[in-house]
Amino acid sequence: MQSSNGYSLRKWRLLDHQEASAAWNMAVDEVLLNGLSEPAGTPTLRVYQWTGFAVTVGRFQNLRRTVDMAVAERAGIPVVRRITGGRGIAHGDDLTLSVACSVEDLGLPSTAGISTIYSLLTGVVRSSFAQSGLLINQGPIGIPNTTEDSSRLGDCFASVTEADLLDPLSGSKVMGGALHKRGDKLLLQASILLRSPAKADKIEFIRSKILRNPVAAEQDAPNVDSDELRMSLIGAFARLCGGNWTRQELNAQELEAVKYLVLTRYQSADWTNRTTNREAGCAIDTQSAV
Repeated sequence: MQSSNGYSLRKWRLLDHQEASAAWNMAVDEVLLNGLSEPAGTPTLRVYQWTGFAVTVGRFQNLRRTVDMAVAERAGIPVVRRITGGRGIAHGDDLTLSVACSVEDLGLPSTAGISTIYSLLTGVVRSSFAQSGLLINQGPIGIPNTTEDSSRLGDCFASVTEADLLDPLSGSKVMGGALHKRGDKLLLQASILLRSPAKADKIEFIRSKILRNPVAAEQDAPNVDSDELRMSLIGAFARLCGGNWTRQELNAQELEAVKYLVLTRYQSADWTNRTTNREAGCAIDTQSAV
């Protein structure tokens, strides 16, 4: 099958997952990316949510400067480092999607730039919102410079990049995304805020006290029905791949790889607390290895 651009599209798979722990969710996404290097590697869309509340932080984020780990520990909020870039995200009231594929699996040439990739992927998500009658804008093209003050904020939703989507009325960010790219293979992770009234206080606490965003409570945007959005996202990505996709579950080999990564990386204090000189707010990472 070919895309409208004339590039061959392989068969995609959908992993329609429900709630899981932060360590498990991050391990699954990495396994999906790693699997693309195997002969049987399959481009995958995964949609999932979270067991309780949690924080994920960007691969290069400086925790000492941007996250209050003591508050997180006292509150019983797990903090897990992603392999994608960007800043911290308060999970527990969001619908999360990951896309693991090659550039050509998106119907783009292997030489396509980051902005082209983001425009395509965020366009798919925007069409999902449109089905619910919500018009959402993509963030500005190009990653903005981070000031010293803003670099101390650990909250992904405190700044805007081209990986993000915005509510045009309030200007608030409704989706934050980050990309990890290995050659022509990529992993996009994106969090869409649901803004459930019953969870608002807890999310505000995490964003303001743990992720040090003093204006978290001032940001506003429409709340979103998770089931409706989930179905819209699945439909939109099905159209992207020309309907050439199937629902599946992780196979036995993948499950073993996930369990290994949970134990050796995503529950490891060494991985979570590692230091880096890279910019905490960079949502794009093109290094070839973790």
